[in-house]
Order: sequence, then structure tokens, then C-alpha cells
Amino acid sequence: MSKLLRLAIFGLVATTCVNASSELVTMLISGELRTRAYYQENIQDLSDSVDDNFGRIEQRVRLRHEAQMTDGVSVVITGEATGLWGSQNEGFSSGSAEGTGDIPEGYLSLQDIRNTDWSVKAGRQHMNFGRGFLISDNEKEISYDALLVTGEFPTWTISLAAARLDEAQTIEGLRGGMMVPDSNWNLYLADLNWHDENILPLSLGGYVIYAEDETALGREPLIFGVRGDYTTDIWSVWGEVAYETGDVGDQDLDAIAFDVGGSVSFESAWSPKLKVAYTFASGDEPSMEDFEGFQPLGQYRYFGHALSPTMSNVHIFNAGASVQPNDYWTFGIDYYHYMQDEEVAGIVGNPLLTDPGIMKSTTGLDDNLGDEVDVSATFHYTDGVKAQVLLAYFMPGDAYGADDDDALEIRGEILVSF
Repeated sequence: MSKLLRLAIFGLVATTCVNASSELVTMLISGELRTRAYYQENIQDLSDSVDDNFGRIEQRVRLRHEAQMTDGVSVVITGEATGLWGSQNEGFSSGSAEGTGDIPEGYLSLQDIRNTDWSVKAGRQHMNFGRGFLISDNEKEISYDALLVTGEFPTWTISLAAARLDEAQTIEGLRGGMMVPDSNWNLYLADLNWHDENILPLSLGGYVIYAEDETALGREPLIFGVRGDYTTDIWSVWGEVAYETGDVGDQDLDAIAFDVGGSVSFESAWSPKLKVAYTFASGDEPSMEDFEGFQPLGQYRYFGHALSPTMSNVHIFNAGASVQPNDYWTFGIDYYHYMQDEEVAGIVGNPLLTDPGIMKSTTGLDDNLGDEVDVSATFHYTDGVKAQVLLAYFMPGDAYGADDDDALEIRGEILVSF
């Protein structure tokens, strides 16, 4: 199937290059400079007895070139340079101290083809659907080699995609009976979304995703999902449910995940905002006849910056609040309580993330993963310059053992966009 995907993308691009004679009209250049400094304690093993306290600084520079041509044709190429320096514990790596380069974006875009409502993007790109529960472009860290066809109608949006996770940015590893997203995933997606703000500030959607890998695990999940989002200037309520069937090796897959929540803003001094959310992904126990561990795809969201759980075998209860005393400052706090769906041994942190979280395995004797408090302060210097300090404090539960120590992460960030 992956060969057919590559052939389809190559054929579309080649045909367009042969037939298009558009002239360059505009060259747009944009980019960003992101510098992050970390200090972490006990993130790897939840123990003060081992010296795993370390600091590091991550640098990411991106330059985006968009060549706009006539007839709705444009080409986007983004170059990236990353670097990592500072002391780090042996065995931990989230980048290269010597610096690396990559092309996270490189695609051809055809807008309003033949004066219709259809558009095409072919090549390496970021993708996001809904709130990014399964496939997200948060922080623009995950890229796909994809063919994306989109129909934009007055009240409907239809998306059809065939994609493969960018092999240059993937991580492979067996964790807790499941494989994290890796370069062997091929995705085929149909997504339908309805929205009509003239009637209600409501968005409703549904999707079907077929995924396959090329490993001995033989994972072939077929995912059916629905979602809804009701948002006004004061209220926001959302929900998404995804059901997985198909196969994992010789077992039938039967898994579910959902994300529900709401927030309310108050029109008063400091613009306070409150939110509550509950996120769940089923887990698998070896004695089960079916395989019930939910298989995450390209989900890239932080449900707590210290634990940073993978979206499988987990309950996440979240409550948070934020205030804005003026146009420059935003202060926020989030509380998380975590539990396992099944009491099995495994690593909960998500290595797909830049900041992968707790790397110690649970014991499989208890389902209480623990609690976390995240506190943040964000300073908006200008529209294109932002600075943030985040403190995440994780208190492990009995799922990790009786003698585990608390974990701490402090992250400072400066983001410049132009």
C-alpha cells in the first residue's frame, strides 16, 4: 500500500509540473526561532538515589518559503536546524548536541482546482483534525508525507488523505504491550465536518481511519470516530470518541478512547477562565481474548508536562484555571490525576514528544499513577515575541512503588515568530 501512496503522490506532482506554466507572483518568507531551557529532577527513574537531575537547552530555527503563483498554485518549503546543549543524563536524548537539519515541510498546493471548492496538498506537511486528539500539528513537530484532498463548502468540509509518518522524525520502541507511533504507520483517512455559525456556534464531525504497519506486530487498526465542539465567547464544550477494531498480530483489536471537557470565561477583571476535562484510552491485559490497548497515531498533545502520558491504558482527570491581569501576562494552573485502565507493567511517558516524560515502568500491581500540578507564566512582549516559564511537579502513585520520589520539571521558552 505504501508503494501505491508514493506512486500516487509522484504522479500528481509530476503531472502538475508538466502541465503547469504558472509564473511566480509572490515569494513569502516567514519563520521562527524557539529556544527552550529545561531543568529536570527524577524524571527518568523517580529516585533521588540516582543522579538523573540535569539541564539542557534546545534550539529550533525554521525558515519557511512560500512561492505563490497564478492559478492557485503554490509551493511551500520549510528548512529546519536544531541543536541541543547542556548537561544531560546518559541514555536520554531528545536531539543532537551537534545540531541537525531537516525539511519538516515541502509540498505543492493547488487551491480551488478548476474553479471548484476542492484543493490538494501533496508532499511533506503537518496535519491536524479536530482538536488534534488523534492527529495533531501541535508545535509543528510531526510531519507526514501525504496526499491531502480537501473540499471546502459553505457548511461542510471534506478531507481525504493518504499519508505516512515522516521517517526522519520517528521513534520506534515496544512499550507496555503496544508500539508507539513509528515510521511503519501508513494512514488512510476520510474526515467529514459540519459547521454553520449562522445557526449555532457548533461543529460536528466524523471520520474513518485505516492504519497499517510493516512490522511483525501486524497492526491494522480501523478507527471510527465522532466529535463535536460548541464554542461561544464565554462557553466551550467539546467531545470526541474513537473506536478501534481490526487486528494486532493474531488478536482482534477492540479498543476505545475519548476526550471530553468544557471551559467557561468570565467577563470581569483579569478575565478568569476555568476548565475541566476527562480523557481516557483503554488498556490491554495479557489474559484478555481480544487486544484492547488503544493504538495512538499522530497525537502530539501534552496531558501534563512531567508525566506526559501516551494515549493508551490511561485515565486523565484535569482541572485548570487561568487569568490575564493585562494585555501582556497570562498565568495558568492545571491539576491532573492519572490512573491506569489495566494494572499492567509499562512505561507511561510518551517518547514521541520532544519532552517524553516519566520513563520508569509501573509495577503492574496498582492502577494509581499519581498526581501532577503544572503552573505557567506567559509574557506576550509583542505579537511575534513570547516568553514562558512552566513548572511541572509530579507526585507518583502506588502504580510506581511505595518508595518513589516526586519529579520536577522547569521549562523556560522564548519564541520569536515573523
